[in-house]
Order: sequence, then C-alpha cells, then structure tokens
Amino acid sequence: ENHRLKVEDQLAASRAECERLRVEKASYNELHREFESVQKELNESNQCRATLHGELASLAQQFQDFLQEWESGKSTHTSELEIKNAEIRCLMARLKQLMTKYQPLKGDVIDELLAQYVNTFHPPVPFFRLDDGVYLFGTRRVIVRIHNNDKLVFRIGGGFCDFEKFIDQYASEELAKLENRELAASSPAQVRTDGSPKGDLPGPLPPSGAANRRQLRSNTTTGIRLPGFTIRSRGGSAQVTARVTSHTRGEGPMQQ
Repeated sequence: ENHRLKVEDQLAASRAECERLRVEKASYNELHREFESVQKELNESNQCRATLHGELASLAQQFQDFLQEWESGKSTHTSELEIKNAEIRCLMARLKQLMTKYQPLKGDVIDELLAQYVNTFHPPVPFFRLDDGVYLFGTRRVIVRIHNNDKLVFRIGGGFCDFEKFIDQYASEELAKLENRELAASSPAQVRTDGSPKGDLPGPLPPSGAANRRQLRSNTTTGIRLPGFTIRSRGGSAQVTARVTSHTRGEGPMQQ
C-alpha cells in the first residue's frame, strides 16, 4: 500500500512537471515568433535606413551643386538687384513728377486750360510748354488750340482731336519711350557712385509748369536736354531746336 501511494505521488509530480514544461514550451514558441517578427522589422528598418542614407547623400550632393552654382552666379544676381533698384528709383522719380501740380503761365489761356485738364486727369506723361500753343508731350512736339472757347484740341496729322483721345492714343507709347531712356540713363553700367549719369546720356526731365519756365527765364545761357529737343535761353527768351523723329514731318532740324 505504501508503495502504491508513493508511485501515485511520483506520477502526480510527473504530470505537474509535464504541464509546466508544456506551458514553458508554448511560451517559448510565442517568444520565438515575436523574435522573428522583431528580426523582420529590424531588417526592414535597416533597409529603409540605407535608402534614406542614399537619398540624404543625393540631396547633400544636389545642395552642394546648387551652392556652387549660386556662388558662381552671385555677381549676376547682384547686377540684377542693382538694375531692379535703378528701376525703382526711376519709378519713384516718375511718380514724384506726376504728383507735381502743373502751374500754368499767367495770361496764357491755352496753358491755363491745359493745367485744368492735367491737374484733373493726371496723364502718365508730363506736358512741357515750349511756346504759345506748342508743347512737348514726352518726346512728341504737339500744337494745342482752343475750340469753342472752352475745349482743348490737339493737332494730329491733318486734323485735331480732344484731350482724352490724344492721351489714349499717345500716352502709352510716350511713357514707354521715357521709361526706356530713364532706365538706360540709370543702369548700373552707366551710373556714377553719386547716382548721376555718365557721358552724354540724357539727364532727368525738367519739372513742369512754373519750374520749367523759371529755367527758361534764366539770365545766363543754359541748356535743357529733353528727348529729341535742346532748349537754350538767355534773358527770358527761349530757343527750342528739335531733332525730327519718326513722328514729325519733314526733314532736317526745326527752329521754334
């Protein structure tokens, strides 16, 4: 009987040990599966890291190439910036000119009526009085008359047109001409360190109205350069010499 009880105890212990081993085996299998999964993820991460390292090296090389290209073109960028600054200065100067109020010559009915039109509509190109009924609009010399005592008409070809039609027809063209001249005069290659143009480039346009007349009335001989015109005055009398361009008729210089 004692032997039987002892065998039963050993059998129970063996069963418990087998159960423990079975549980440990299941745990081992689970851990092995997790290890394989982690190993697979690690391999994928290593591959992804290698790919990212390759892309990073490629981007670094591209950045170096771009940096070298930028360094080589730095002088070009600086020149372009100077040109843009010159354009801004020209536009600011033009804006200041356009904001200046036109002051007519007292007693000149045509000039007084033109001042009303200019100060009301503010055309993009200034008018300069050359003589009675003769004006410079940008680079264009134009004859102005009064129609029906209260309306300005401008000579075009063989006829006349009103103020609005004249501005619509010639303002854009003359504005482009003046801008091209000013940009050429103030480009970095043609400007001194003090901002004044070099050589024989045309200077800035004189102010309109009274300031222009004060220049023409100078007691000393002066020369005012306008696009296509040379104005010289002595003691209040003005002489205007105009070089004939594509928009004027005839050949040779005109004296006004």
